[in-house]
Amino acid sequence: EGYIVTSSAFLSEAAQIHVRLMDQREVEATFIGSDPKTRIAVLQIKAGDLQPVEIGRVSEIRAGAIGIALGNPFGLSGAAAMGYVCGDERSIQVGGQRFDRMIQLSTPIYPGDVGGIVVDSRGRLMGILHSAYRTGEDMDLSSILRQLHGKHRGSRWEGFSFATPVDRVCFVADRIIKYGKMIRGWIGVSVVARKK
Repeated sequence: EGYIVTSSAFLSEAAQIHVRLMDQREVEATFIGSDPKTRIAVLQIKAGDLQPVEIGRVSEIRAGAIGIALGNPFGLSGAAAMGYVCGDERSIQVGGQRFDRMIQLSTPIYPGDVGGIVVDSRGRLMGILHSAYRTGEDMDLSSILRQLHGKHRGSRWEGFSFATPVDRVCFVADRIIKYGKMIRGWIGVSVVARKK
């Protein structure tokens, strides 16, 4: 149906969004919605011959498993970088915001990989690239993207990278597609103290 799930980190300032497919077609995309708490966004394009990604299982994401990042580093479309799953259920702080249950990877991150996917050795979706961690500082992929033409041009971001796990990606994306935004359940509780 043309839905594309990516990171919302670089979409907030976009006036128009264009998607370049692997066959070099360029298609204008419609912004469906995003979720600030997970930084997941959904786009939709009108195009034929689209091949959806195969969805993996979060239960199969274990330390030592291969994690292959597919992105667009420095404008080189369809590039792959390989690493390993270092751990899951990680809690990280990025830009003053806390993110829980993240996948930690040794897969290197380059400018242009923002919103790219991580797949396992069978090509099944493990998650969406979220952020990188280098020399004691957390680094948003959107920040890396902004430094594409700065002093770090051509650099490889050594350290850990993090991805939003596939189960959360699918859950949030389904809600955004259905409602145009992420809707979470909530409960209201009132506490009343009574004297005996």
